Amino acid sequence: MLKVLFVECSDFEAFPAGGQLTYLKNLIPFIEVEPHLVGVSVHDRQGIGKWEEKVINGRQFPLFSVGIVSPESNLLDKIVPYRVRFVLWLWKYRERILSSGAEVIYVQTQEAAIPFLVPGFPPIVLRLAGATNPLKGSRFSWARVHFLEALYERLITRRVLPHIAKVVAINQECVRLCQTIGATDYAFIPIGVDQSLFYPQDKAICRKEVGIMTDGPVFVFVGRLSKIKGLDLLLDCFALFHQEVPEARLLIAGDGEERKAIENKISSMELKEEVHLLGNVTHNRLPQILNAADIFILTSVAEGLPNAILEAMACGLPVVATNVGGIHEVVKSGVNGFLIDTRQPRDVAKALSQALKKQEALGRGAIVTIKKNYSIESVSRKTESLFEEVVLSKRMT
Repeated sequence: MLKVLFVECSDFEAFPAGGQLTYLKNLIPFIEVEPHLVGVSVHDRQGIGKWEEKVINGRQFPLFSVGIVSPESNLLDKIVPYRVRFVLWLWKYRERILSSGAEVIYVQTQEAAIPFLVPGFPPIVLRLAGATNPLKGSRFSWARVHFLEALYERLITRRVLPHIAKVVAINQECVRLCQTIGATDYAFIPIGVDQSLFYPQDKAICRKEVGIMTDGPVFVFVGRLSKIKGLDLLLDCFALFHQEVPEARLLIAGDGEERKAIENKISSMELKEEVHLLGNVTHNRLPQILNAADIFILTSVAEGLPNAILEAMACGLPVVATNVGGIHEVVKSGVNGFLIDTRQPRDVAKALSQALKKQEALGRGAIVTIKKNYSIESVSRKTESLFEEVVLSKRMT
């Protein structure tokens, strides 16, 4: 069985909340390799810089923590992004990390590959996990400027991707990036959904368990509470819809740096009873929350291909989303949801009304889409084959 290093700036449990960590937690239980995890610790300094066994979600894995980060904002986090520190830590410990005897290195950001781009090191598989330029979604306002985004693409993306053994593109935007910069060794592998966990359940029971006492329409958002998710637009369009349908409710599952601002906006709009901030929820509880809702809503400024959309569709929810990133590859207006090409609250509210009128048909379309193209079993087999391919290619050179 192949030994694979999964390198991610996370604790592989809950920090930081987001699609990249969710994807790995979904993939690893299904993939037939020997996983070795390289990440960070959020509390234990004793385990830094060495291999230790750690139990995650009931399974034991070898884990190498390269540094410690705080889930709570502190002065250092406000000055130096932990993703930057993560790369420096990887550089510091790369020889010890590779003492595991790994045959493949798997990363989900371009910069995390840099310390391992050394002749004689194992081949690297880079999954482009979302927006092709991560600075577009940075929590640091100074990073979301065109100059730095262009600099990242020129100094990192265009120099790293051509040297990767295989790039995994999750949507056509990522495919186009590979083609543009001449990274010819890429494979298209979408996100997979565990349909034994995400499937339609009784709505009334789920609403009772979640604590939503309404017979009116319920909308749900799942994701990081960050600027890039466009939550101001989400709240504005819900407020408009609520004026027409007072019994409507909105569930927001997730946490992040924008939580306080969102709480203040909800309070100023006098929607504290109608909008439920659920915080971070476990992956096992997420299907219950999704099934308590009627429509999944996402008003992001930029995206790749969000896990949350696919999981909602697997539960039979139509999706109303802004037409950004790779979302249009999954959501088809009038088939399994509606795409919005503007950022006007009235347009989003209108799409919500349309989705509710066609909810049953759109929900069936959503389930068909997932069953046909996005099973976690299929994604796992394709990923295994890709690992075997790069190892064989390495042995033959």
